[in-house]
Amino acid sequence: MSAEAVPTPRDHRRAFLWAGGAILLWGTLAAGVGDALQGLRASTLVVWSLGFAAATLVALDRLVAARKPDGAARPWRPWASRGQAAGLLALGAWGILGYHALFFAALDRAPIVEANLLNYLWPLLMVLLAPLIAREALTGATLTGALVGFAGAALVVTQGRWRPPAAEHALGYAMAATAALAWATFSLGLRRAGAAAEGRMTPFVVVSFALAVPLAVALDGPAALAPPGGRALAATAWLGVGPMAVAFHCWGRALALGDATRLGLLTYLDPLLSTLAVAWWLGEPLTRASWAGMGLIVVGAAGPAVLRARQRPSA
Repeated sequence: MSAEAVPTPRDHRRAFLWAGGAILLWGTLAAGVGDALQGLRASTLVVWSLGFAAATLVALDRLVAARKPDGAARPWRPWASRGQAAGLLALGAWGILGYHALFFAALDRAPIVEANLLNYLWPLLMVLLAPLIAREALTGATLTGALVGFAGAALVVTQGRWRPPAAEHALGYAMAATAALAWATFSLGLRRAGAAAEGRMTPFVVVSFALAVPLAVALDGPAALAPPGGRALAATAWLGVGPMAVAFHCWGRALALGDATRLGLLTYLDPLLSTLAVAWWLGEPLTRASWAGMGLIVVGAAGPAVLRARQRPSA
């Protein structure tokens, strides 16, 4: 599908299925990162999780290539020009390496509650920036849904106990907000690129991994490349294979098929699933604030779609 093509109803259904798979996997990201960061440098986690992600995506590509010997949908197929290749690879490095390096560092430098809340700005930013970057219309219903969904995410993450941010955590907060901007603009950039970016997650992750190695050494020295051990290794491997490799593939397919503003609303299910995963992993009961926030998230994600469905027959 070209960058200017209008998605069909079938494309939207397929996009929501691909996006749903990505969101289910991303729901385990917070629990996995929290587990892996215990006694592990953020830079080390970035390098090794990207390494696992790159290896997984390369293996998946080989399986796809074996089933499609005609070369269809191969991520390393030539770009239209060197300029296009450089631009897309830069976009991939910004979205993959930039987002995870910033987010992991933010969790190290600021309280998880506040940093996580700022990270959940990305679906709202995606909806708000879609008209500018992806050239998609922003309706009142979509904007309202985005704001309601963000209110629900804030309630889930803070549990209704918001505290004024401390000045010593300012750098961590800035990193979390920039991470949110990185993922929102990356997702919209993929949507705008259309077919040229479709199926390119493997090159994006491989390039990000190659850049992450010298970056980690520059920040924390050669010790940053030391492999994690025990439970941290298991958590890092899961992050690379699931929430990163497979989820990246699913999200890239969703953005190639669907409407970025609608998918941006659907992503508000992520904090809901993340909260459930953390509650199960840590054995903590869900509070009233969690249930209320989840309700707002569902309303914010589903409300605009329901309104569109009701308005269609009279159009």
